[in-house]
Parts: sequence; structure tokens; C-alpha cells
Amino acid sequence: LSMAASLLRGTTRTILEIGQLVGFESPSSLNRQFRARYGKSPRSWRDDLS
Repeated sequence: LSMAASLLRGTTRTILEIGQLVGFESPSSLNRQFRARYGKSPRSWRDDLS
């Protein structure tokens, strides 16, 4: 998940691409685990960085 967060912060790749790069089977798997760790979805987390 830390690699996904790093890619969300440092690239313009889509969440689908990031999920695939870090080994998640589906975007929903990434969303579920990311939300459990960071308290928000990957998209919301990325939006808050802007």
C-alpha cells in the first residue's frame, strides 16, 4: 500500500494502473485495503494532495 500511495503522489497513472502495478487483482481490492489503512479511497487521498 505504501507503494500505491507513492505512485498516487508521484505519477498521473490511473488508479487501475497503480493497482495492477502493485499487484491488486481489482480496483475494488485496492480501494478496500487503501481505505482501511488511510481512511479514504485512493482517489480522495490523491485529490487531497492537490
